[in-house]
Amino acid sequence: MTRRRTLPALFCLAIAALLPAGGTHANDPALKPGLDPGGTAVAILADGFDYTNAQLAKALARDGEGEAIAWDAVDQDHRPYATDGLGTPAAIAATAQGGVRIVQVRVDAKDTASLARGIAFAVQTPARIVLALLPESEAASGSVLAAAAEKFETTLFVGSAPELTVDDNARSDGIANLLLVEAGEDGLAAAEALAEMLGCDKRSEGKSGAELKRLFLDRGKETPAPECKPKSTGQAEKP
Repeated sequence: MTRRRTLPALFCLAIAALLPAGGTHANDPALKPGLDPGGTAVAILADGFDYTNAQLAKALARDGEGEAIAWDAVDQDHRPYATDGLGTPAAIAATAQGGVRIVQVRVDAKDTASLARGIAFAVQTPARIVLALLPESEAASGSVLAAAAEKFETTLFVGSAPELTVDDNARSDGIANLLLVEAGEDGLAAAEALAEMLGCDKRSEGKSGAELKRLFLDRGKETPAPECKPKSTGQAEKP
């Protein structure tokens, strides 16, 4: 059954495009400019990232000046830092097989306005896939994600939560470019599935949000091109 989008969720999306410039949180470490690693850009919306982690830092999407493409929708600056944020292991898992670069977005997923601000930033970046790590009770945040999917049809939105009110394993909630995925025991099921889906080949290039969803659901059914050599066996290293 399709979940009805609530007016608060739609309202949050309507105002979210007005992102304030923000400053810099004094306690958040700076990240030196670097080279963009290339690959499909995946925006991860989580409670924070330890971007000083060397494995994560080398996988970050960068702008033309080498600065990480990132946003903190909580502190409203460009340093989405958290020492033990769930975004770090999720990003490392998503990049385990190469071919993926990460756009970091820190949100408070229990706050629909924060989540909507994070989405508004993500859709203005090169990211064609948005992975949102949702809280256990995902009804309100899921409505924001669903409203975003209906508005931004070229983007695949993946919501991952420990407990879902829909069936497990990649249900769509009736929207062509939306997936709701059970988080799994370690909370990384969706990120690991994205790594498997994208790998180091180029099957995702030029696809719509709905086509990316089908690629997600069909992952593993196609053999990667011979020249595609994963950077690892697919097992994410511990941060």
